[in-house]
Amino acid sequence: MIKHRTPETIEVQVNAERSVVIATDEMEILQSSDVSVMPAGLVEQMTIPEFSDLMAFLQSAK
Repeated sequence: MIKHRTPETIEVQVNAERSVVIATDEMEILQSSDVSVMPAGLVEQMTIPEFSDLMAFLQSAK
């Protein structure tokens, strides 16, 4: 997930604790995907508190 973007760099959120900054001149292509990075069926395996934590994390990462 892209956390921050400038003309020179893109910061990607790798997980809750870690992000990586990539120089745009080192990238060959940047394109969005129509496919979610969340594994199919994950929500059905989560408890309500786990799902709530996931939603809180995703909202804070905007």
